[in-house]
Amino acid sequence: IRVLEREFALDHADCLRGHPMHLAMAPDEWADFSGVPVNEADAHKLIYNLLKKGSDTQSLICCVEKSSGCIRGYLHLGYFNDQTLDLAYLKVQREFQRRGIASLMLEGGIRLAQQHRGWEFNEISLTVALRNHKAIAFYETMGFQHAQRPKKARSAFSERSIMKKRI
Repeated sequence: IRVLEREFALDHADCLRGHPMHLAMAPDEWADFSGVPVNEADAHKLIYNLLKKGSDTQSLICCVEKSSGCIRGYLHLGYFNDQTLDLAYLKVQREFQRRGIASLMLEGGIRLAQQHRGWEFNEISLTVALRNHKAIAFYETMGFQHAQRPKKARSAFSERSIMKKRI
């Protein structure tokens, strides 16, 4: 999962390729921008606690390749109020993208949240970087819509949109 978290940060860096900010930022700043813990010990502790101890408000779902036993994707969900399921992270390893894994994980995650966790919600919400065109296109095909018209931020770095899907 930690390797995929690092790749997640690089994916966000790639969204700003060609922008002056792309060259100006260090890897730690890209990790911070994408919400990935920078400190290795902290990151491993968070992942371990979520996988082994669980949480009443969060779920981590992994896609494991059967033949190798390697984790090829993960979905991190949060449930912090009675109405909304928060999609915190959805990541599929680059070489396994565009094979339907993300949509299966998202659909499975929703089913897990409703049937096995007992979370009751009527919408799913997520935040996406506006320059992450691949992610936005994916979420739109899954029925998500921008909750409000995205506002132009002072920098490309902070341009984000909240997307929601009614259940």
